Amino acid sequence: MESVWRIPQWGVMGLRGVTLSFALMLLWSCAGVGGGVVGGRGSGASLEQRVAAYWEAQKREEWEAVKRMVDPERREAVSSVLERRARGESRLKAWKVVSTVPQGDEAVVEVEAVFEVRHPLLGKDAVEMRSMVKDRWVRRSGVWYVVVEEPSLEKLLEHYRQKQ
Repeated sequence: MESVWRIPQWGVMGLRGVTLSFALMLLWSCAGVGGGVVGGRGSGASLEQRVAAYWEAQKREEWEAVKRMVDPERREAVSSVLERRARGESRLKAWKVVSTVPQGDEAVVEVEAVFEVRHPLLGKDAVEMRSMVKDRWVRRSGVWYVVVEEPSLEKLLEHYRQKQ
């Protein structure tokens, strides 16, 4: 008689692929968190100023400033991501804006970011990971805010499949 219980197989990705996917999902969730308020506080601040403030606040780990830059309609979604960042699971080391595409009161900003990631599955030492991050921004009452979405494994896997 054949057993109905089967041992899960890792399939094509293997254990390393699953570990890397997990690390990328962690990185992705941390990257889309939102930013700070350096030179972009006022309602007259340009999108470019707000984006720079956003990424600089993440780099300096100013989490309250980060939270203020997030779209007010989505601020609650950012709390769990900020808690992970504050625990040091990942840290932004460097960033550079690659493109900014505004369309009315919305914009898509693409940033090349370098993160230092620490996770038990990756070993003792931190791993440096480069990532292209696309943030969606909205303008509400003249002020630009980053839109934070909850991390989704489906979106991560779709992104991974597109690269293959």
